[in-house]
Amino acid sequence: PTLLCDDDMETYGKAEMAWGVVLDIKGFVATQCYVGDGDKKKLADAAIPRFGLIAKELSENKFMIGDRICCADFAFVELVEVMDFISDGEIFKVYPSLKAYRDRVFELPRLKECLEDEKRLAFNNKVAKIGNM
Repeated sequence: PTLLCDDDMETYGKAEMAWGVVLDIKGFVATQCYVGDGDKKKLADAAIPRFGLIAKELSENKFMIGDRICCADFAFVELVEVMDFISDGEIFKVYPSLKAYRDRVFELPRLKECLEDEKRLAFNNKVAKIGNM
């Protein structure tokens, strides 16, 4: 429940808006992984500019809605990881705040523990043209 931010309506509203922005970007990237032409560079060039607004906010805030982490942060950090793969790290050169953000989220104690024990898998299933098994 605390990740949903439902204990404070203003924070809940900010979390919902952040979630919507993340879903818009994720929808574009995921769709292109499946129906695009499989050209990672072309997808990276089209997708990276879509991260600009969030990258700016994250240069000024610890998490997407300020100092408090919310469910949108977990969806976004996964998307940042996907874009790191697709862009071969270019996204972090364009937006250093996204690397700092990713590292900050991955340092959360319980998440860090899971990531250390986790076997990394492909981002998409085998029918995807990018990031498949």
